[in-house]
Amino acid sequence: MTNDSRAVAKYIAEICDKYAVEKKLPQYNYNNTKIQKLLYFSYGCILAFTESRLVDEQPCAWKYGPVFPDVFFYIKNTGNIKFYEDNQFIPNEKEKTIIDNLIKNIGKYSANTLSLVSHEKGSPWEKVSGDTDFDDITISELLKIKIPDDIIKPYFKKEFTKFIK
Repeated sequence: MTNDSRAVAKYIAEICDKYAVEKKLPQYNYNNTKIQKLLYFSYGCILAFTESRLVDEQPCAWKYGPVFPDVFFYIKNTGNIKFYEDNQFIPNEKEKTIIDNLIKNIGKYSANTLSLVSHEKGSPWEKVSGDTDFDDITISELLKIKIPDDIIKPYFKKEFTKFIK
């Protein structure tokens, strides 16, 4: 079973809030870009280390990196993913461990730093976006540029093991 990407993004925001507010670590504050990157990294790690998909939505390759359009437009229209209430994400123990450890280890980095990671040479985003001229592409065309799981899974298995333990 997969989950609504907006519900998982809200869960990620709640973890960030826990560190930012309760533990007084302001570097865990977030915006749309940072939530997108943390959701993407969570998606990739769950896929790589549990053999299952975290959310029902496939990430798309947009100009500034991997994007889950449902999350992007929800935040753009409401201002904050914390307002999302249609579905709730209740992670199983493995998902909780992976996501919580991932956020603890990389959630402290800025949206820009996380974007650089998602754009690295050889990353799934880079492989899919290739020579795409994002300046001359419509939203409907962007929604069609999916990042396939068979590219995401081996990348995260190789590159993210250290972040989830």
